[in-house]
Amino acid sequence: MGGGPAGLILGNLLRAEEIDALVVERAGREQVRTRARAGFLSPNSVRVLTEHGFAGGLLHKGRSHGVCAFRGEDGEFELNYAGLGRGDAHTVYPQQDLVTDLIAEYLDRGGDIRFGVTVTGVDPATASVETAEGVVSGRFLAGCDGSNGVTARLSEVVGRLTLVPGDSTRSIPATGDIYLLSRALHDWDDEQCRTILATCARNMPPHAELFVIERLLPEGADPDSLAIPWDVHMLCNTGGRERSEPDYRALLADAGFELVESHPLPLDAHIMRARRR
Repeated sequence: MGGGPAGLILGNLLRAEEIDALVVERAGREQVRTRARAGFLSPNSVRVLTEHGFAGGLLHKGRSHGVCAFRGEDGEFELNYAGLGRGDAHTVYPQQDLVTDLIAEYLDRGGDIRFGVTVTGVDPATASVETAEGVVSGRFLAGCDGSNGVTARLSEVVGRLTLVPGDSTRSIPATGDIYLLSRALHDWDDEQCRTILATCARNMPPHAELFVIERLLPEGADPDSLAIPWDVHMLCNTGGRERSEPDYRALLADAGFELVESHPLPLDAHIMRARRR
């Protein structure tokens, strides 16, 4: 489900292994080809696209971006972040152009894509999609149409979930067994992180555990760490920062948690498990 980058990349990967795939998209082909979207690709995204043969257009037409300008009352300065760490820069390439490339590649690989389809029902148990033209079934169903897409709205999974609006600096539901903060704390400075973690500690049941997923800054010199350019990225966009494991251990301790263990994940991320002391 979904004819955006996620659905089209998955479809292309399946076709590369000669696995039949069908991409269903609500919008018409011309709308998909021309709708404006973000166009700032991270170095890792470009590497993945290049490794799988999807980067012909962006490598030919994309523009490298590796400098940020900071302006304030006292003047301005430029940070050439592409010259730091391992020398990675972003690539500017409009998403609609990338989608056009991915559609062409998918069709060249023999993929089936249907535009302008109105979906009226989704059944993950049978990997079936109900449309005005009938029911389409497969072995697996991938919802690549986003959190507000039709898969999330019509899937029976929705009946097993409860969305609770709120403010994590004030309160969180107090009935959970597992609480997850995934790529959330790096948005904030230390003071706000302490507020969020204190809210968790105050509301979590005694038996509950807290899991934190973040990229960790290396404690020594490591020019290949993805956390280093992301640290600059968060500073520029939110005023937040990436942190080392000792940094998170200290923040958790300030809120009454003990960091029990930490395990690496792909792309320099780590999952940290904590429990209340």
